[in-house]
Amino acid sequence: MPVVARFYVAEIKRTAYAPGAVHVTLQAVSRGPENKEWAEATPSGSLQMMIKNSPAAQFFGDRLGVTGGVGAILLLGAVFLLTLRKKGVP
Repeated sequence: MPVVARFYVAEIKRTAYAPGAVHVTLQAVSRGPENKEWAEATPSGSLQMMIKNSPAAQFFGDRLGVTGGVGAILLLGAVFLLTLRKKGVP
């Protein structure tokens, strides 16, 4: 049985040492009355990803429906449901 987590995009950054890469940090949603039940189950958590090149960043952003790729400011604060399940388990 999968576990569903609610995360928001907390940070998007680029660095001088890897200008083609995008670093994305997701944090567990825990504020607001609509998230009270979620916050009780998952009070904290984070997920960090590094997308290594511009075409991959664009691909990622396009899949999330964000014009301009993952670096677009519109993505900051967006909430996503992450479904976690063991590989090979429906």
